[in-house]
Amino acid sequence: MTSSCIYYVYAYIRAKSSTTAKSGTPYYIGKGSGRRAWATQYRTEYWQRVRAKYGIVVEILERFKTEAAAFEREKALIAHHRTAGLRLCNITDGGE
Repeated sequence: MTSSCIYYVYAYIRAKSSTTAKSGTPYYIGKGSGRRAWATQYRTEYWQRVRAKYGIVVEILERFKTEAAAFEREKALIAHHRTAGLRLCNITDGGE
């Protein structure tokens, strides 16, 4: 996609395995633009604990021209991973 794709969906990937998930699996799915995926302020205390435990590996999954399209993909990925039994630290189902 071109540089006009200013929104993206990203994942925080576990750097270490745990009793509930293997390394290389996502523990958070989000929608962002700019530096959002790398920002640590305004995150929940739970997110901070998970990040401290597993580390932070940012992976940009897809880029979008519209925020609406990015939100839809975010919701779909959160639902997919939860249906597959993966524990995410997302508090909501995405899209807000």
